[in-house]
Amino acid sequence: METIQELQESMHAQYDRLEQQYQQKFEELEQRKQDQLNQYRQQMMRLIREQRDEEEERIRNAMDLLAEETVQRVTELKQERQKEIESLQKRFRIEIGRLVHRIEEGEKLEREYAREQYGIAQDAYHQLCSDPVVQQFLPNAAGEEADRLNAIPQMMERRLYTVAAAQCIASAVRCRSDRSEAKIIKNKWDIRRLAVEERLNRLNALLSEKLDTPRQFQHITGSTTETPGQWVDALPPMKRLRKQLDEAQSMCAGAAAGNMDAFDAAELSTFEMEDTIETMAAKAERRILDFLCCLEVQHIFYFAAGEDWEASGSVERFTNEGQMNMWRGLHEQMKVQVSPMTEMANTYVLTVVYTGYQSNAILRRGLDSILKSFTELISSPEWCGMQVMASSPFTEDGAPGTRLDLRLTKTGFLRQDITGKLRSEHAAGLSALSMNPDTNGEPGLQDRY
Repeated sequence: METIQELQESMHAQYDRLEQQYQQKFEELEQRKQDQLNQYRQQMMRLIREQRDEEEERIRNAMDLLAEETVQRVTELKQERQKEIESLQKRFRIEIGRLVHRIEEGEKLEREYAREQYGIAQDAYHQLCSDPVVQQFLPNAAGEEADRLNAIPQMMERRLYTVAAAQCIASAVRCRSDRSEAKIIKNKWDIRRLAVEERLNRLNALLSEKLDTPRQFQHITGSTTETPGQWVDALPPMKRLRKQLDEAQSMCAGAAAGNMDAFDAAELSTFEMEDTIETMAAKAERRILDFLCCLEVQHIFYFAAGEDWEASGSVERFTNEGQMNMWRGLHEQMKVQVSPMTEMANTYVLTVVYTGYQSNAILRRGLDSILKSFTELISSPEWCGMQVMASSPFTEDGAPGTRLDLRLTKTGFLRQDITGKLRSEHAAGLSALSMNPDTNGEPGLQDRY
């Protein structure tokens, strides 16, 4: 008979096996769930891609269907017109036949009537040939009608006056019909052309307003007048945008009379171009803001260092790489670099290396003192409104240095007067850091003596 201890051990063993079995089932269930989720994600990504392809295919199919329906309707209208002309011809033949029947002895009247109708047909033909709308939108109509008219004198020489008169009447009707058809084609073509040109004009106006018009941008302590497009023209989306817009305008300008395929292609090529312009404008403003912020960091660091330091430097436009050299006396120098973080918006990197004749410990204390003053100034909303996210001391060629990671907390361009300290005693300290007139409006640091 089992003891209590043996029974407990047996129960514990069974419990452990049960736990292992369920743990294995839970893991299998979790793995199945994860596999299914991965499968769903793949399906979702495929559906997203397919949806865009399906949308583009839907638009193209709709355009093809519309073109087919238009061609079919035009064909039907031409057939209806031809039937009406044939019916009219038949009716005139019958009427002329009846008339000739009644006056068989009046061949002279037949000849005069045929000549009269021939003159009417020639007038209609001359109006057809001289109509600029017909010349542009139905260029082959006059040539086809000329062949028919040239056959009428031979009929009259053969004394087929009734047939010649009917042919003249039909010719005059066709000439008037062709002129009407040319006007209809022109009206449709003009309406389509004006609609596409209006869209292209709107896009050009939006592009000019957002990217190609110089504007003043101002942050806390700095301002500059810039053309935003210059800051993003080198980017592939901007190059593609300008190329597509130029091609669309060329397609519209070179569209053949009556052919609307060029307008359809131009409109399709500019699909969602408004969003691209807005995106590029926002990116340009972001880069200009980075440019001003890098300048402000230089200015504030120069001010934090104190009046016994001299400096020269600038921020390179478009790349926003800032370089500033500072010196005090003959032996003490600081190399200051500032640039935006490409991987994170509203963040900047400032590195400072301090060299001099004193020991590294003394130089480090001096650098820390300047950076403390700099941190207090740059975090003030009246200055730049940045926070120091990280500080990393380092050594470069035996000289002490520090890297500061800065984050802008007041985003956007602030169009306001400089207030607080900049209006009082600190404004005098920034007077030496003025705009450099030799850099085409590029703000820079001038030497202070």
